[in-house]
Amino acid sequence: MLTRSLITSALLVGASLSLYAAPTSPGYDAFEVAYANAEYDDFSNRDIRGVGFTLSKTMSEHIFIEGEYQSLNGDIAGGELESQEGSAMVAYNRTFSSLGNTDYYVGLSYEYANVEHVSDKVKSEGVGITAGIQGFIDDNVLIDGRVTHIDSNITSGFVGSLSGQYFISDNMAFVGEYTLGEALARYHVGLRYQF
Repeated sequence: MLTRSLITSALLVGASLSLYAAPTSPGYDAFEVAYANAEYDDFSNRDIRGVGFTLSKTMSEHIFIEGEYQSLNGDIAGGELESQEGSAMVAYNRTFSSLGNTDYYVGLSYEYANVEHVSDKVKSEGVGITAGIQGFIDDNVLIDGRVTHIDSNITSGFVGSLSGQYFISDNMAFVGEYTLGEALARYHVGLRYQF
């Protein structure tokens, strides 16, 4: 099972490779690919893993859009579990006037999840409301924290995530993220490219 120590290790490797200056403020035009590993409450201590993709784009000075997709699978309780999750968000962001390198944002999103295990299939669709903040805590390190309340046809609840980005150039960063929900804990590590 992927642990926090692996995420930390990825960021430290990035630190040893750093040769260039990082951006001076958070950016929203980016593509990210990551390896993901998850634990569900019903299947604790099981290896459920896969890949995830994130694409975001600035639409105007204070508006950006973001799409996420993750595909996970694992051999669980005598059968294959497959999970596809995704979201599409429109968000409004502002920069703190006293902190030029820190933004806050709020967003509205469409959320969906399809989970199959043996003969059981669950499809969830709903709406999410997100509040987040991101900013540089060092010349090359950006932290992004967000909380989302999701109201779906299956359930409703909060999901929180905290990610760190270590820039090795002005447009490339190593990424580590931890996400925690009421029935899910997920880690991922990957690369982010800002264009």
